Amino acid sequence: MRGMAVASVHLPAEPPSVRGARVIVAREMAAAGVSSSLALLLTSELASNVVQHARTGFDLVVEAAPNRVRVEIHDGMAATAAFRELIERHPGLPSIQVVNGRGLLLLTSTAAACGVIDKGADGKAVWFEVVPESEGA
Repeated sequence: MRGMAVASVHLPAEPPSVRGARVIVAREMAAAGVSSSLALLLTSELASNVVQHARTGFDLVVEAAPNRVRVEIHDGMAATAAFRELIERHPGLPSIQVVNGRGLLLLTSTAAACGVIDKGADGKAVWFEVVPESEGA
């Protein structure tokens, strides 16, 4: 166990940024002496959502500590009522015919905690916290 590691990085709305976000989260977890495959999976999902749907650059904020990993993704697209409901009410699986829409369900059903911070015209931040799987990553 090493302590807390914190990073804040701006990434462009481009597909390679999804991998970049994962690499940054993995680096910060390693610096804190922890690991979490779930944190990497959820980071990929949220970064992919920004690239595909918001299409804005985004700020990735990571806090990795021995007892938790917190990731925030801040984008420039305002939070809609429908989006907030997806995060807050956990509506369940979409129809099997729907191609998208399972990533936020994955987020809400697997993270120890998650939510959305509405920043009005400046966009939103979607965040999650997970309990690390192990120490000594």
